[in-house]
Amino acid sequence: EDKGYFVKFQDIAVSVPIHVKFAELPTKELVLYISTHNPTQPLIVYQYQGISKFVNKFVATTIHHSSVIKSFNAPDNRHFVLSTSRRETSVIEAVFKGKKMM
Repeated sequence: EDKGYFVKFQDIAVSVPIHVKFAELPTKELVLYISTHNPTQPLIVYQYQGISKFVNKFVATTIHHSSVIKSFNAPDNRHFVLSTSRRETSVIEAVFKGKKMM
């Protein structure tokens, strides 16, 4: 009987991570949002790129350190990320060029 198993897919080195969130964008692209305590990289976005696996797409440097990340797709094919700390919540919108995330 085949019970299945897991194998390591990829290591992602991140300095002082707090929270990781996986999301599917309206474009069907897959992303990982990682919040950190690193003051120069409070939110890092990795995008799945097939054979290249998850690749660092960009770093949001102007938001606060968040302890909770939530994301959702709006009915009009927009994608939002909520980054929440003890004092505030930032709402970030993913920006697309054509049918792909920029």
